[in-house]
Amino acid sequence: MSERPYPLLANAIHDAPRVKIIGSDGQPHEVQIFPFGEYGTIIRHGLIREISHGLSKKLKRWQGQFDYLVDLMPGGGRSGLIVALDCGVYLTTGWVNRGGLLYKTMLDDEFRVKVGGPHGGELCFRGIEANDRVVILDDVIATGETMKSVIRAFKERGPIIAGVLTIVTKGDEYKRIEHDFDIPVASLMNLDERGKIIGREN
Repeated sequence: MSERPYPLLANAIHDAPRVKIIGSDGQPHEVQIFPFGEYGTIIRHGLIREISHGLSKKLKRWQGQFDYLVDLMPGGGRSGLIVALDCGVYLTTGWVNRGGLLYKTMLDDEFRVKVGGPHGGELCFRGIEANDRVVILDDVIATGETMKSVIRAFKERGPIIAGVLTIVTKGDEYKRIEHDFDIPVASLMNLDERGKIIGREN
């Protein structure tokens, strides 16, 4: 049996603590708290290198098919800057609307997307125009609700989604995204519903 290509990532997934939450959809969800995710902790240099090199390698497959990378903050944020720098591409970052005075004002080029699933809330974006070609980056696709909401909103606005890039897919929802939206999804690790590693990169 050959060695896994991302041993430090595999260890981080295996060691990730699990918590149970009631999502914005009112349903219970078990969530793994990955160090590279939005509720992460210290990320060691070797793990940063594995993740960034793996994502960069996958993004380069779509070279010439997209204009810039769209990073779904906060989940994709840690990786987005590194990958964009490594690949020499532009990056735009979304952000979470957490309320407060700043979020009451919308800039002319801003739009907002309501997202469901375990996290819920509203993601905000700027500078994304019709006919732009983009790759969307996030840390994890599990229920797929956040990504599907963003894809639908982008399709209404007009940019062309060349692909979706993620560190981890959990379950089969990424396949539904590929089928329903005809958009390729690439990840470094595939997990089953319980969080066990079942496959390598796709």
